[in-house]
Formats: sequence, structure tokens, C-alpha cells
Amino acid sequence: MKIKRLIKLLGFLSLIFLMVTLVYLIILGGGFGEKDLSSKINGGCPIAFAHRGVPIGCVENSLESIRKSQEIGFQSIEIDLRNTEDEKVVVFHDKYCKRLLGEQGIMHEKKYDAIKQKQLLYNNEPSGSQILTLTQFFREFKNHESVYVDIKRAHQFIADSLITLIQKYNAFDVIYIADANPFFLGYIEHKDPRIQTVQEGFSGKELLYWLIPKGFKTDFYASSLSGYDMGHLSFLEENNLSNKVIAYGVNKDNLEEAQKLGLKAVIVDYDVSLGKYEDIISVLNNEMPSTSSHLCE
Repeated sequence: MKIKRLIKLLGFLSLIFLMVTLVYLIILGGGFGEKDLSSKINGGCPIAFAHRGVPIGCVENSLESIRKSQEIGFQSIEIDLRNTEDEKVVVFHDKYCKRLLGEQGIMHEKKYDAIKQKQLLYNNEPSGSQILTLTQFFREFKNHESVYVDIKRAHQFIADSLITLIQKYNAFDVIYIADANPFFLGYIEHKDPRIQTVQEGFSGKELLYWLIPKGFKTDFYASSLSGYDMGHLSFLEENNLSNKVIAYGVNKDNLEEAQKLGLKAVIVDYDVSLGKYEDIISVLNNEMPSTSSHLCE
């Protein structure tokens, strides 16, 4: 009987602790309600992010793929981040190392010194490219107009590293930190609300918009193009969020669909059939290719 009473007491105390914690977080986050709705992605003008750069003839997320995206006209790119075991943040998509490094193991269980000289693979062949660190990326590409940073492992060290570099390079208007974990993003918002954050996988999770205190809310929202159904689009319009969304999973086959849905910000898997950056923007503007000035007043 004493054990049962003790279990009940512990359960009751745990519930009280949880309730107190929730109240504290709500107060710390400034209560519920809408966040500033005035900010828009790229000022509401069409924008296309090159997904992992342009990995044509070179490996994704590499120095070369990012430079190739610039040659085509992209000033906005998407990159992926993970961390190594010794807390080095690297530009790398996969959890497992086999596809891009040709070896067994998980990235966050690797020592950086053991992989930093290895060549990344392109079509299963050594590419000549090596893993790019987050610090190297900031040094090379700090002049990009926009960078969508897709967090592949929500680790506090990655968050702290991003915060430090964004502050160092004054990149508050450049970097968009995206993740599906609202606690990871809320941590960043709490640490420095000037940093732009993106809630990924938002379609189907609209309830998050009302459950998260406004001080922890993200600035923008992203979903796969297939997630922009009529229900989700109606929610965005009703809550004045239509200029705060990004669509990923966009390619040569569905770019026009994105335009018809009224989406202005997309992450594009580039194909040569899409032409130059200006041609992509022309499609989003519903204009003839190469006739649109991608400068939006």
C-alpha cells in the first residue's frame, strides 16, 4: 500500500511540476497570440533557393555546387547541417555516410579529423570535393542574399554555433534556420529573436501556430509542395501567413503548379531545362521566361 501511495504522490508531483513549467514557459514566451505579421520572405517578392546548390557535375552541398548555383544566377541557396561526434558542424545531408563518403557509420558518430580529408562521392566516384564546415560556409558565402539552413539533427550545439556565426557576420536578414522541431526553433527564438526561423512540415500541424507562445514562434513556415492543399492554403490566408511560407520539393515538373497556388518562395531541385534563375522567377511571376526583372519593388 505504501508503494502505491508513493507512486500516486510522485505522479501528482510530476503533474504539478509539468503545469508549473508550462505556465512558466507561457509567461516567458509572452503569452499566446500572433507574432509580428509585417515581415515577409524576400519582401513578398518571388524567390527560389537552389536545393543543396546545383549538384550537376559536382556533389551536393559542396563548395562547387554552391558556386555553380551562383553561375546560374542564384543568390539564394538551401544547405543541410549535421554535427560530428566532436561537435563540428558540417554541411551534409545524410544521416549515414555510405552514399556520400563511401563508408559505414553515422555522421554524428564520426570524428571530424577522420573525415575532413575524404573526397565526397558523386555518382559513386570521388568528386574532388571535401566536406564543408559551417564556419567555412560563412567565410565563403556571407554575401548571399538568402540561405535556407535545413537542420538535419536538432542538437543544441548546432543552434549555438549558428547563433554565434549569424551574430558575428550580422547575417540576421540572410539566414533562415529551418527544422521540424518547435523546441529547437523556440530555443533559437528565445536566445536571439532577430534570427529568422522556419517551422518545417507545417501543413497538417497548423495547431502548433496556436499552441506555441508568441515569443517562441517561428517567423516563417515551410511545407512540401504537396502539402499546400485547399485546407492549408485557407488557413494561411485566414491568418495572414500567405507571405510567410516556403514550398520545398519543387522541380521542373511542378514549378508551374507552385505558381498557380500563389507560392512565391520555393526550394528548387535545379535542372538545366529550367534555364537561368531569371527564368524560374518569371514562372513564379506568371510571365514569359527571360522577360521578368526579378527585382521586385
